[in-house]
Amino acid sequence: MTDASNRTLAAAGAVAVYAGLIGFTDNFVRVIAADHGLWQFHAVRSAMAAVLLVCLAVPFGLALRPVRARAVLARSFIHGMAMLIYFGALAFLPVAQVAAGLFTAPIFVLLIQRFAYGRAIGPVQLAASGLALPG
Repeated sequence: MTDASNRTLAAAGAVAVYAGLIGFTDNFVRVIAADHGLWQFHAVRSAMAAVLLVCLAVPFGLALRPVRARAVLARSFIHGMAMLIYFGALAFLPVAQVAAGLFTAPIFVLLIQRFAYGRAIGPVQLAASGLALPG
């Protein structure tokens, strides 16, 4: 496929690189937490991400202005709280236990979809959630 709109392989590669980097850094949170606070870790991590985002957005011609600012703020707040809890847990719990909690996220997404939004859970979603679970 040479269609420019179908970037599935590029997206899969980007996700694989992201997962590798996150897995690598997750193992060092305990070391970082011994000398620095969690807020410092998040501040540096966020600053680095913002700089990389701007540096990549310019050459690729990506617009960084949100279409719906309230939705972006709400999602960012929820995601920020989730990351604080996740990385806070990494400082005190074994990586395997924290990862086990992280891998249950697809199950919770399905439950929230069903019970909070009243949307049916389809067979493709069940299969995808099953594939996301380890072992």
